[in-house]
Amino acid sequence: MFSGEQFYTTVIHEASRLTTWETGVHERSIHLEIAINDLKNISVVVPLIEQSSILQALVRLLDKRDTYTAFHSERVSLITLRLCLALCLPLTRTIITTSMALVHDIGKIGIPDAILLKEGPLNEAEFDEIKQHPIIGTDLLQQLSGLTPLCPGVLHHHERWDGKGYPHGLSGEDIPLEARIIAVCDSIDAMISSRVYRKALSKEHAYDEIKKNRGVMYDPEVVDTFLKYWEYIL
Repeated sequence: MFSGEQFYTTVIHEASRLTTWETGVHERSIHLEIAINDLKNISVVVPLIEQSSILQALVRLLDKRDTYTAFHSERVSLITLRLCLALCLPLTRTIITTSMALVHDIGKIGIPDAILLKEGPLNEAEFDEIKQHPIIGTDLLQQLSGLTPLCPGVLHHHERWDGKGYPHGLSGEDIPLEARIIAVCDSIDAMISSRVYRKALSKEHAYDEIKKNRGVMYDPEVVDTFLKYWEYIL
């Protein structure tokens, strides 16, 4: 999905779809223009694009271990792409953020099966171990040429706006924007997907939860944009 030239096709397709949707709802749109205008800066992410096959291989490796994560990473990356476009982020930052989302859970490769595949809620000790996956993922990416730009989103996607997240307890705008974006997208996909111990929650329930945690768990501006473009993004 997000490899090589196919990524460009996906971005332009989604920007065009957003333009059509927004024009119908709000009578004007600048998203396609913003996405295309930043093509001149694409050299910034060429090394990342060239490593896209490695990203896909890492995600497939994780998918084989955990049936829940199968396609979760790709869904989160697509939702992230659409949210980045709605936020009017430049194309280069959109590519980086979307790639971060694709491998946001890659550190779960280092979590024991007894915890990762447990059928039911985790106890405190098990949850403490799960909370290491952003650090494990970051350590892995730092060892792969061209993938270090993805580390901030992977390391901090479980931080919370109120500072009660992990692994470093960052708060507010001290959390990288990319991680703040991924946090919302990851949470929504988790809620509307079935788990071993519960059925998928409704989109209406997810909408209410995200809105309720605006300024608590999530960046208020990111939430406002997601809710405004809810029908387009999901």
